[in-house]
Amino acid sequence: MKARLCTALAFTLLVATGSPPLAAEPAPQGAATDVGTLQQAAARGDARAQLELGLRHFQGRGVAKDHEQAVAWYRKAAAQGLAAAQYRLGMMIVNGVGVAKDDEQGIALLQRAAAQSDADAQFALGMMYGGGGVLALDDTLALSFLRRAAERGHIRAQWRVGERYAQGLGTQPDTVEAYKWLSLAAGAGQAEAAAQRDAVQQQMSADDLAEAQRRTRSWAPAKRS
Repeated sequence: MKARLCTALAFTLLVATGSPPLAAEPAPQGAATDVGTLQQAAARGDARAQLELGLRHFQGRGVAKDHEQAVAWYRKAAAQGLAAAQYRLGMMIVNGVGVAKDDEQGIALLQRAAAQSDADAQFALGMMYGGGGVLALDDTLALSFLRRAAERGHIRAQWRVGERYAQGLGTQPDTVEAYKWLSLAAGAGQAEAAAQRDAVQQQMSADDLAEAQRRTRSWAPAKRS
């Protein structure tokens, strides 16, 4: 039986709440602003300032580390439809950090963020569907969510998509696509992907390798829909 790509939710705190935004994403408004100015903006209803205050409270950056306060600020920003806040709040609720654990509510928030093309939320849902536990195991949905994140330039999603094409999880095995996604992840610094790409290459014909390299060169991240 093929090895699973993850186990339950061991990854969730690693990929969620305090992780930095993707390189392609703008920093939250006020990321370099003093706390007092941020609080004033947040009190006026500025969703990105609310998100930034949540991040600071989660990390203890310039303010006391307080997960309950992080949840409170994330909740305000999420209520205004800010996808990054919906993602972070959803992950905290799924993990029961700073708030009572509620899988149904947390997943709903992740789905809202993913529907807005938030790559972190898409990645999280893909990993959950791929690992079972919070969500029923579904390799087809796992690949679908992971690929959407990968197309947006999410490095870990590119790595996991490459693994899935190599192993035939949620799809037929495809060494060309596996090589492409693993190469993209490796080129962005994902060390594990480089070794896996080299292993896939050993299984490829010269024509398939040339096609995989062409696809890698021509790939560009998708724009937010």
